[in-house]
Amino acid sequence: MPIKIAFLSRRTPDALILLFVATPAERPVMTPAGSSIIDIEASAHAFGRLASIYRRQRRYPDAAAAWTHLLKLPRVPGRLRCEVSLALAVHHEHRLRDLRQAQCFAEHALKAEPHHARRLAVQHRLTRLQRKIGSTTERMI
Repeated sequence: MPIKIAFLSRRTPDALILLFVATPAERPVMTPAGSSIIDIEASAHAFGRLASIYRRQRRYPDAAAAWTHLLKLPRVPGRLRCEVSLALAVHHEHRLRDLRQAQCFAEHALKAEPHHARRLAVQHRLTRLQRKIGSTTERMI
């Protein structure tokens, strides 16, 4: 079901989300975040789309906030959870320079990833992060 975000309050992520669901009438649907299974899935996709928009606009802290809120929703589809965990791993590694938190998100992504080829890519990221953490620790000693 394609979803277009019409409005989402950046200041209050728990506020009502106005979604336009692709139906014959293209009618708007108001959903409080987390009110039902369908609404949770719609909210998750809405936050994912919003984070993508923020990332393209180079509004990285806003994108990270949307991804973080998405991960707090219950019953987020596994593939979306994996993508968001990887995006947060990249954000923490490259933007915040927090390698340990990046490693934590990459490990969550590895657990959520069902496809072998993508698991290998996530494992490669984890190995690289562990190597970076090790070299940082050695420089401190």
